[in-house]
Amino acid sequence: MRWPSVLSVVLGAVVLSAAQLAIASADLLVGLLEETPVTAGSDRHKAQIRVVFRHTVAGGWEAFPNDCLSAECLARITAKYPTRIVWAVSVAGLNLGTVVGRTPAAFGSIAQVGLQDIVSKGVVPVVGRPSIEYAVAVNQPVHRPLLVTSGIRKPQRSRAVWKEDVPEFEDLDRVWPTFRRLVPLIDNCQPAAAATEDTESGAKPQAQDIAAPPPGRHPGKLDLEIPVVWVARNGDALLRVVVRQDLYKECDGPRAFPSQLWFYREAKRKIWALPGQLKEGRADLVAPLEFSDLLRDGHDEVLFQAAGHDRGGYVLYFDRFQKSVTYLWPYH
Repeated sequence: MRWPSVLSVVLGAVVLSAAQLAIASADLLVGLLEETPVTAGSDRHKAQIRVVFRHTVAGGWEAFPNDCLSAECLARITAKYPTRIVWAVSVAGLNLGTVVGRTPAAFGSIAQVGLQDIVSKGVVPVVGRPSIEYAVAVNQPVHRPLLVTSGIRKPQRSRAVWKEDVPEFEDLDRVWPTFRRLVPLIDNCQPAAAATEDTESGAKPQAQDIAAPPPGRHPGKLDLEIPVVWVARNGDALLRVVVRQDLYKECDGPRAFPSQLWFYREAKRKIWALPGQLKEGRADLVAPLEFSDLLRDGHDEVLFQAAGHDRGGYVLYFDRFQKSVTYLWPYH
């Protein structure tokens, strides 16, 4: 009586897709517990799970597929996501409970790719109060996205004990050469320069005589500031370096050039820009959401929230901040 059931299992395994096999072989799945609008433009939100990364022993870290711009793709791409997963919710290594996420038959829109509905009963964990800081698209306060994981490994709290701090006096000097090389131009928001009046004829300058400012200009070191620094117990630090906001008060429309970079500064003072920030179709790193030893190997991974013009996403840094994987989606 047992042979038919064994045969069924074997045959079932044979017809698994490559995507399903990859999901099954992952030793860690990573997602975010998000608050998303109930409907487009709604000020009411619901909790959902955004499935973003997976880790396998053979392939390492990779992002789930997220480039999907057609209705056909929105229905087809769900096969590349886990059907139903029990997720552990945590923050800073503290377990907050579990939720069950289920992938729909088709994603409703390009902004909903990767979103699972929560089908478990009970209260969904939240941390803190709703804040506009985490509302990268809806422009309404939402709760902080929370790390969710599933697999044979349970994330461990970062041993580095990262905390917000203030920059060192020399930090701007340290980052300036690299920032200037990677961001040679910033938006030029100076008002247009009008031609002077002809004093002999008394003629007023015409519209065609008004010189429009060039779209970009070279930054200066004093155009920059470091508003946020995260420092580890051993002295290593993450620095957010931005072009001062007051330089953009005359700008109209989206910015054409990058306006920020995040840097990693070792306690020994070696410093570099985090990889992947200036790729085409990029989104800026907003803030670190989670410092955790996801693989329990003694090394931290850092999960960032990311946002750009008509884009949202997450970036995971690993291998001592030398490598990253990115999950982005458009909203329209």
